[in-house]
This record gives sequence, structure tokens and C-alpha cells, in this order.
Amino acid sequence: MEVKKTLVSYESVAAAAESLANGGQRPSVRAIIAVLGGGSPNAVLPHLQAWKAARPSVKAADVTIDPRIAAILAEQITAAVTDAIRTAEARAADLEADAEAVAEAGRLAEVRADELAEELARVQADNQQLVGQVDAMSREFEQVKKETSAAVAEARVDAQRERDAAEQARQALARAELRLEAVPALEQQLADLRVQLDAERKARTDAEKAGAVAVAQKEAAERQADEYRSRNTAAEQREIKLRADLTDLAGKLEAKSDKLAEVSAQAAQNAAERDAARNELAEVKAGRDTARTEVADLKAGKGKAN
Repeated sequence: MEVKKTLVSYESVAAAAESLANGGQRPSVRAIIAVLGGGSPNAVLPHLQAWKAARPSVKAADVTIDPRIAAILAEQITAAVTDAIRTAEARAADLEADAEAVAEAGRLAEVRADELAEELARVQADNQQLVGQVDAMSREFEQVKKETSAAVAEARVDAQRERDAAEQARQALARAELRLEAVPALEQQLADLRVQLDAERKARTDAEKAGAVAVAQKEAAERQADEYRSRNTAAEQREIKLRADLTDLAGKLEAKSDKLAEVSAQAAQNAAERDAARNELAEVKAGRDTARTEVADLKAGKGKAN
């Protein structure tokens, strides 16, 4: 940015314009940019307009009239008006060329603004998609955690129930053995107790088997919980990455928004400068028409004098 400010200044633009004018060329915006080797039409145009406003212009009122010779007076006035018309037409042509250059810059800025707006829309769509993915993964993680907790709690309850049944069988067997030792004569009762013992042993065996199954189920549930925890860890890592990508996309979106605002402001400035150039061109054309009317009047007066 500093290089452009040093390159395009009133002094450099005025020097380039004087060089072009002395060489018989029209000092337009594009011609001055070519002489300077760079620069923006928006930066060159104000300096060029200031230089043109500072140049002396030939007007019919500035001509020194020789009161002694009417013919010389008419010729001088005609020549002055002709020069004024030529100067006005050249200035009008320059303003048209400058307005065209500024309009071209404005069109390029509008195209760039449209491109940035499309890119902003794509970034916003990607942002929404990432947010949806993060929400879906969070819901899946919560569901897996609930299922794992329920399975582990159920396995623990079943295992405790089987351990309690086995303990009750062992206590009944111990009581029966004590009674057999204490009352040897009660053989029938012993037989009954042995039948009951066998049944309790079978129940204990069944309970132990059931306990083994419960233990296996618990181990399976723990393995499943480990798998869920692994999936949960992977999901958390993916969520962290997605959130980082989301932050990065938000930064890019903010940068694109700032760039879009800058381009929009530049386009508005270009449009204002283009309108100013058009107004000045209209004024020059009005002056040219007025000068032509004055020339026609002068010619008509000269014809009557002759």
C-alpha cells in the first residue's frame, strides 16, 4: 500500500500529464498509469482533475481586442473561441476516457464482490454441516454411555444374586451335617436331609453355573463398555477436530466478510467517482454547446458587418 501512495501523487501525475501534453498526447487516466508504470484509476483520477483545473484555459473574455481593426478583432475572437471549443472537446474526450476507466474498475470490483459472496455462502453451508455432524456424534455418545451403564449395573445385580443363592446352599448343608452328627439315630431325617442336600448341591451347581454365566456376561459387558469407551474417545477426538475446523472456518468466514465489506466500499466509491465524472462531462458538453452558440452568433454578426 505504501508503494502505491509513493507512486501516485499529485506531483507524479502532474509531471506525467505535462509530459503527455507536451508530446501531443491526451493526458488520460490510462495514459498516465502507463507512464507511471502502475497505479489505480481511483488514485490517479483526482490528481488528474486537479491538474486540469489548474491549467489556464483560453476564453473569449481573455482576448485582447484591437479596437482599431474590426477584421482583426473578429479573427481573434473566432480563433479564441475555436481554441476554447477544441480545448473543451479534448477535455470532454479525456473525461469520457477517465469515466470509462473508472467504470471498468467498478465492474471488476462488482464481479469480485459477487465471487466473495458465493464463497461466503459455501463457507456458511460447510459450517452448518459440521455443526450437524458434531450434534449427531454427541447424541450417539450419550446413548452409548447410557446403554453401557445399564448393562454393567444389570450384570452386577445378577452376579450378586447368584452369590447369595450359593451362600444360602452352603449354610443349609452345614446345618444339615451338624444335625446328622448330633443325632445319629435320625437316619430317615438324615436321608431326607441328604436328598435336600443333593437338591441344594444341584441348586448350588446351577447357581455356580449361573454365576459363571453372569461373570461371563459381566466380562462381555465390560468388554463392550471398553469398546464403547474407545468409540467415545474416538468420537471426542473427532469432535475436537471438528470444533477446530469449525473455528478455522469461522475465522475464514470473518476474513471473507471483511474483504467483502472492503470491496463493497470500493465499489461504492467507484460509483460515486463515476457519477462525478459524468456530471463534469455533462458540464463540459454544456460549455461546448454554449461556445458553439457564441461562435455561431459571432459568425452571424461578422456576416452582417460585412
